Amino acid sequence: MDLMWKARFDAELPSETTSKIHLVDLAGSERAEATGASGTRLKEGANINKSLVALGNVISALADASVAGGVKTKKRSPFIPYRDSVLTSLLKDSLGGNSKTIMIATISPAYLNYGETLSALRYANRVKNILNQPTVNEDGNVKIIRELRDEIAHLKALLAQGTRVSPVGPRLGASVEEKLQRNEARVLQLTQEWTNKWKETQSILREETVALRKEGSGVVLDSGLPHLIGIDDDLLSTGVILYRLQEGRTSVGRADAATKQDIVLDSAGVLKEHCVFENRDGAVILTPLPGASCFVSGAEVTGPCQLTQGAVVVLGTGTTFRFNHPKEAAALRLKRQRCCPRPRGTYLGDLTALRSGENVESKHNHDNLTAQTSEWTSEVVEGQVVEEQRRKEEKEDHSLPIMPQEERPPE
Repeated sequence: MDLMWKARFDAELPSETTSKIHLVDLAGSERAEATGASGTRLKEGANINKSLVALGNVISALADASVAGGVKTKKRSPFIPYRDSVLTSLLKDSLGGNSKTIMIATISPAYLNYGETLSALRYANRVKNILNQPTVNEDGNVKIIRELRDEIAHLKALLAQGTRVSPVGPRLGASVEEKLQRNEARVLQLTQEWTNKWKETQSILREETVALRKEGSGVVLDSGLPHLIGIDDDLLSTGVILYRLQEGRTSVGRADAATKQDIVLDSAGVLKEHCVFENRDGAVILTPLPGASCFVSGAEVTGPCQLTQGAVVVLGTGTTFRFNHPKEAAALRLKRQRCCPRPRGTYLGDLTALRSGENVESKHNHDNLTAQTSEWTSEVVEGQVVEEQRRKEEKEDHSLPIMPQEERPPE
């Protein structure tokens, strides 16, 4: 899969296009008798055939849906079994999505391959029946700019036509010209905003300390500088905030501070001039200003405090960040690989052990042994308590006075 992302001006209009291309080499159906496969190869061929059957079912369903789409009917749209195999799940966007699908069938003129050739031709013929209607999704601002430009052209034509045919009334002419000027100003503003957005994005990505890469279905933003990642409790917040701590001094405060702040926060409990981050020689030190509330990993900070990888920083009453130090994290990962080769996550307790030089695996084994010992001890104590209670009850039973039996009259 290749991702193409292009932003340009087309006929003085901003144009932003994002497209993907999927190049898929489908394996042919496996004939066990012809190949003589056995064991692992036989299982692999069976799995390939299952995937091809699932793909054929999807293609047939899409072809039927395309034919039914041309006829007005009240029936519900047919179900497309994309989830029947991994192959069809991966090809979902390429087959029935907002896309164009092209299939090249490879056939053989040999008589021995007559069945395979006929099957491939039927496959390709069914793909031809899939009729997608791809549309170009454009940015909302770009659409508004295009509509405003069309309206501007229409207003200019009205003014020119009114001037040629008959003099336009002063009131009508003034209203048209006023609307024309408003639209032109709006177009200029939106175009400038779109241009500034792309310039700012490109300037950020050009910096050596920031890299944007794709990893599977996600996008990873790497930063070579120490940085803060916002942890927002607001369920309506959809953005990810990253503040890079440049070499030197980074001030944090509110927008209405006497001096301009490098990081502006409008959260509760944040003072006009709240704190300062000092990045010197690879060490980042947080210094709260007088009256500011700052916490690092749950402990209140009243003086200069050096931050370490993974520290949780809370400014004010609820502004929470996670501190990342790429160089320190790389060194800790290398140390973890040496002492704990098995892949696993690293947690806050592990970081303390790694920094002190303690073996993380040994620490976990010790913790597990301690937990098991504690569990066994609690079971033994509980058993002793139960046994003591039982003995006490037996002792009480033996200490009770024995009542004399009633004498019965002789028969």
